[in-house]
Amino acid sequence: MLSVLYPAMDGRRVIHLTAYRNERVEAADGFYVIAGHNPGVHGAVLTEALASRFGVHIEVTTDWALARRLGVAAPAVAAAEDLNTELAAGNLTWAPQLRAVCASTTRVSRDRSPVRSSGTRGTSSVSTRYHTRGSA
Repeated sequence: MLSVLYPAMDGRRVIHLTAYRNERVEAADGFYVIAGHNPGVHGAVLTEALASRFGVHIEVTTDWALARRLGVAAPAVAAAEDLNTELAAGNLTWAPQLRAVCASTTRVSRDRSPVRSSGTRGTSSVSTRYHTRGSA
């Protein structure tokens, strides 16, 4: 679907709507496209053909210092940082992002006395599930 916009984004500034009476649509002065992309997400592929049509690329990374300032437990942040380092090295296929780490802290803080995996109340611990490359 996005390929329809390629001509408008690469300097030609026009698209042809072949499915709608082959209507020609010209980009107005100031036309631009802003898009977001989640690399590494299954099915979310940003092709080189599309990426090359964006004049500016901005990578937004996770601010783990912000997580600490938001009150996320230090062990949770440290585990998330380590997992993200392994992900960047290609050793993992998944690592938690800031929203997941903050959400887990919110769930724990609502109860104030988290349930351990044994089912008893007491000190919370961080447990992270992840997949290494090649694992199911």
